Amino acid sequence: MSAVDEKIGAMVLELREQIPQVECIEGCHDCCGPAPCTHWERERMGAPPDPAQGRDDAQPGSCRWLGPSGCTVYEERPMVCRLYGVVEGLACPHQCRPTKGARLAQGAQARIITRYSLAVFMDQLEHMTCVPGEVQR
Repeated sequence: MSAVDEKIGAMVLELREQIPQVECIEGCHDCCGPAPCTHWERERMGAPPDPAQGRDDAQPGSCRWLGPSGCTVYEERPMVCRLYGVVEGLACPHQCRPTKGARLAQGAQARIITRYSLAVFMDQLEHMTCVPGEVQR
């Protein structure tokens, strides 16, 4: 892993600590879908499960890490998954809320989303590949 990936990892870990935990309904996956993530997060999650071992009711566009019993990488799930039920605009469809305290205040939401956006941008620059005819960095 590169020094930039390590920096991204440190940023993501710091942000994770600021997000309250939401108690989900067992077996629910209503908020699951394709989840953008950094290379660092993807490395921590590992390879997605074999599609043959996946959910019988999997829909096109569903999360590749969603297994028959729910999230197969819950402890290492991407940032966007951690924000469901915690930030405005990503409310849980079942009204699940943080187990301790309230949702994040507007200022905290903005800081976390801005810092994570920076981590994603750094990740994209670090792992950019050159396509013939494009300008190299």
